[in-house]
Amino acid sequence: MFRFASPHWLWLLVGGLLYWVLKHQGGAVPIAGASRYSGLVNWRIWWVKSLSVARVMAFSLLVVALARPQQAGQAEPITAEAIDIMFALDISTSMAAEDFEPSNRLDVAKRTMAEFIARRRSDRIGLITFAGHTWLKCPLTFDYRVLRRLLDSVQLAAPEDDGTAIGMALASATNHLRHAPAHSRVIILLTDGENNRFQIEPATGAQLAAAMGIRVYAIGVGQPATQAAPMADPVPGHSDVSEQVTINEESLRQIAEITGGRFFRATDSQALAQVLSEVDQLERTPLEAQVYVPYREFYQLPILVALALLVAEMLLSQTWLRRLG
Repeated sequence: MFRFASPHWLWLLVGGLLYWVLKHQGGAVPIAGASRYSGLVNWRIWWVKSLSVARVMAFSLLVVALARPQQAGQAEPITAEAIDIMFALDISTSMAAEDFEPSNRLDVAKRTMAEFIARRRSDRIGLITFAGHTWLKCPLTFDYRVLRRLLDSVQLAAPEDDGTAIGMALASATNHLRHAPAHSRVIILLTDGENNRFQIEPATGAQLAAAMGIRVYAIGVGQPATQAAPMADPVPGHSDVSEQVTINEESLRQIAEITGGRFFRATDSQALAQVLSEVDQLERTPLEAQVYVPYREFYQLPILVALALLVAEMLLSQTWLRRLG
């Protein structure tokens, strides 16, 4: 398929050609000192007249180049072995606990997720965030750049949305994975593990995932202890308060066991490496996708021809076909 990427430039071509036609309407191209050509053969006079045509052709070709002519390649079916992965990221205010100096739990979770995404090649990955409610940040996609931008924009939940609804997050992630075609479907849950919203219990959410053949890899982020967590304060900007922050390892282990997954502690960067190793060992299912060859640019050819015409016109007009006064 042929197209112009910037077709609006073609209006300049229409206007230029119309101007040239109106300017030369009703007569031949005027040649200075035409009477002095009486001794020349007709073909040389024709070449002199053609110089203005060469300029018009060069102008037209340059405008065509500005319009960027392109030709599309054919769609080529490719086969990729893929895993469908849905991240469920806890953004409750307890994730602001500063277990990892100078970062907090949420920052570490985002960084490890970004490292995981950077290693992917053909897996579809999506992102759900949750606190007292759940939000779909990105559906399953191969576009890792968009996913990374959306991940970078993730922030702690507003106070009115605070809480940790692990069961709801698992149910939501399962819903987005249940029709996914890959044989290996995975939820990677990153949380501090303290569920305090009971519309759906974490074990119930895990059972829903297991019923769909979805594994859950649960990562407990942080360390159970009394930690400093920043709180909003309009006067100094923010203040640190001490609060008891714990990780319910038993609940996270239960979620992983129900689904045939694994539980990890993210007290250091090794937790991510363990998750990556486990996911890489999963059976991959061939998925057929359509990949289009990028449009091929052809603006170079009209530019080269236009420059050749302009150079030829300049040389001929100043030498062999020099106009006589």
